[in-house]
Amino acid sequence: MKNVYVVLGMPRSGTSAIARGLKALGVNLGEHLIPADIAWNAKGFWEDTDIVHNVNRTALAILENQWADSSAAYQRLKNDPELAELRRLATQLLQRRMEPFLHWGFKDPRTSMLLPLWKEIFGSLDLTERYVIALRNPLSSAYSYQKVRGTDIEEGLLLWLLHLIPAIDETEGKMRVVVSYDAILQEPYNQLLRIHDQISIPVSLDAKEISEYCNEFLDKRLHHHEYSNEALKSHPASAVFPLCLRTYALLQKLARDEITFDSEEFARGWQSIKEEFAFMQPLYRYVEVLLNQRKALARENRKRTKSFPWRLIYPLRFIDDKLRNMRKNASKKRKATKIDE
Repeated sequence: MKNVYVVLGMPRSGTSAIARGLKALGVNLGEHLIPADIAWNAKGFWEDTDIVHNVNRTALAILENQWADSSAAYQRLKNDPELAELRRLATQLLQRRMEPFLHWGFKDPRTSMLLPLWKEIFGSLDLTERYVIALRNPLSSAYSYQKVRGTDIEEGLLLWLLHLIPAIDETEGKMRVVVSYDAILQEPYNQLLRIHDQISIPVSLDAKEISEYCNEFLDKRLHHHEYSNEALKSHPASAVFPLCLRTYALLQKLARDEITFDSEEFARGWQSIKEEFAFMQPLYRYVEVLLNQRKALARENRKRTKSFPWRLIYPLRFIDDKLRNMRKNASKKRKATKIDE
């Protein structure tokens, strides 16, 4: 039986560090990896380029980037010819990737929104699924995401929810573990053992690989934008998406092994979170539509301002702006004079 390992979670939540941790535990990540990027991830993304660019991005485009209800969108379009063809190609890709290995894994945050697609593929190939779910303070993730993408903190919190809710919900009944990004940096050896044990990785531990990961790969100096639970509770953006607070508190208990997925406390807490998420989903979807529209306008504006005609008429625009400001200032002076009179 072959095993596929999937790292899920919000971008900027330690998914790359955790994926590299799987490699230290004997899981092969393949040779078709996206190169490291100084701005985004100096230590490497540990993402399969074909899964990211040719499967997940294409799938979300077919689903019209409906992140807020991607599972429902997938069920509606499941038999769409374009999606069916993508599913066939993704199955062939995964089969090729796993052919030489008993243990192979991949990571791409978009996978959280596409788990119905991937679970069908795993089932068709008779693979045993094992999931590692990265957890980081939503505010920390949002600020880190803002640094590289220029997004609002509120958008980062929404994206945190849209990644974590399906990551938990769609992996029910599977071997899975929630791993804190903070904990993997503070006690990497213990967290690697925890991952190994909780998802029952049937590979012997290699002391050299684990030592290299703990002592050479991980770098706490790259760990920025850290916020406490109190900072999350008091931040104004948390009032926009209060479900982040409850979800993070419950998942922290899982990451600390204070409760288990099978516990009654988790079942009650998660059911309540799911109900609130379902109730708020239409609003989340509307916010998502507005954000996508704003991004499209920003892209169009960047394209226009880089065009030759736009640059050609720059002197005329400069003169026009100066004249407009002069008229505004003159108007203000006239109004001020009338008030004095």
